Amino acid sequence: MKWYALFVETGYEEYIQNFLYRNFDPNKLTSMVPVRKLPERKNGRISHVYRKMFPGYVLIRTEMTTELFHQLKKVPKIHRLLTSYYSDTSEQDSYFSSIPEEEINLILQLTEDRNCIDFSSICVDGVSITVKTGPLVGKESIIKKVDKRKRRAKILIDFMNTTLTMDVGINVISSLL
Repeated sequence: MKWYALFVETGYEEYIQNFLYRNFDPNKLTSMVPVRKLPERKNGRISHVYRKMFPGYVLIRTEMTTELFHQLKKVPKIHRLLTSYYSDTSEQDSYFSSIPEEEINLILQLTEDRNCIDFSSICVDGVSITVKTGPLVGKESIIKKVDKRKRRAKILIDFMNTTLTMDVGINVISSLL
């Protein structure tokens, strides 16, 4: 089974996910709306909020066929199935193409199969960053910027032939300058 991305109406990602769960066989089609846990400061208090990694997208894992493609097109609030422009001729139909393995594997590793990127604990020593615990362990190369005050790190993720920058929550456990 391969992963595909559905472009849906923003704000209806969970609705689409529930619709797919109710109307399609879970053994043949599973869906995921990955989120990230972020610290947010409001009125001097820090709370934890959940933001979607890819607003307006639902990721599905299935064996895509032309019949399934047309069934998905009939689902309300789904605009289209994303296609990437890789020159992979092994795709069975030009109407849909799967998310490349290396891209979906990074997303699955970051969400740790729970659909959520949790906090990572990091050490900042001058210009070097070391991740001690959390989903970013061993992935220091995708961290581009650390904001200690906001307790966030900017990471780069490739998604459907596009590089996206997004914030993830961190705990800074030591900082030596």
